[in-house]
Amino acid sequence: HYFSITADLWTNINNQSFLGMTIHFLQNDKIISTPIGLEHFYEDHSGENIAKKILEILEFYKITKKIVSITPDNGADITKACGILEESHGIIHIRCGCHVINLITNEFITNNNDLIDKVKKIAQYSHRVTKFEGLVEYAIKQLKIKNPNSNENLKFIKIINSNTTSKIIILIL
Repeated sequence: HYFSITADLWTNINNQSFLGMTIHFLQNDKIISTPIGLEHFYEDHSGENIAKKILEILEFYKITKKIVSITPDNGADITKACGILEESHGIIHIRCGCHVINLITNEFITNNNDLIDKVKKIAQYSHRVTKFEGLVEYAIKQLKIKNPNSNENLKFIKIINSNTTSKIIILIL
């Protein structure tokens, strides 16, 4: 058997740090995931200390040489630990996709408050509108969508209702 692990380091409300690890493997064509460690982490959160603690847990189970990959959160300290493990033991570091999406989303929200406020206004306005055309016109005005060629705001003309499930929005470019 070969294994993959996930790891997370966090500090609780009482300022106590923990390292949690889960092992993942295939058994009879089924993915099995089970915790293998949840330990207090008293050391400084350096990459070296985290890598050392991960290795201690793996060595306890005598599986160090059977670990193929590690997926942690994307904290700088545990990312550094993964680099150490990759270099010293060939354990491949796989970034957690969910954490990457979370980081991107937070960055977008932090840097686009004006856009988010406009979308909220559009959502609030949508409850007061009886015609779809009114909502589209309001949204275009709020978002100030620009023509990429002229940098002028797009203007709403009309909607052609081809059937109940699709509508074509005509804009002046």
